[in-house]
Amino acid sequence: MSREKMHELLDISAGIKYSYETGPLLEHADLVFDVGINCQLLAHVVLEELGYGLPKDLRSKELYEDTVWTKQISPESDGWRPGDLLFSYAYPEGFDPKQLHISVCIAVEAGVPHFLHALKFTDSSKDAITVWKLDDFAQSNTHRHLISAKRVR
Repeated sequence: MSREKMHELLDISAGIKYSYETGPLLEHADLVFDVGINCQLLAHVVLEELGYGLPKDLRSKELYEDTVWTKQISPESDGWRPGDLLFSYAYPEGFDPKQLHISVCIAVEAGVPHFLHALKFTDSSKDAITVWKLDDFAQSNTHRHLISAKRVR
């Protein structure tokens, strides 16, 4: 995804708030401006924009466990590319794949991957959609444990 496309996505998504309940089964995408978005729906929207169509019933747990539509990658050997999924989790103990957070790699600049994701800010006036680098995840209390990386087939 080009830098221009990345900024276009951010501009379009300005003002969208986070909503845990608003997942990929939302019937009308234009409703996200009214009801909000979660990381799962955003992942589906971005992947669709990149030309990957996935079944809408693939949520965090299903995408994490899936072997038909996605495959496990090792970023150290495979590298990152737009469309790759990063799964993170707040705490390694009590792991529940239904609670995984999904981010989508939207660009790799000078070897540094950039991930678009929707998250809940304590300050509810902030927009839900943001771009982070890997270092940003390490600084987060709720997304610092990187669990898995996958690539859409």
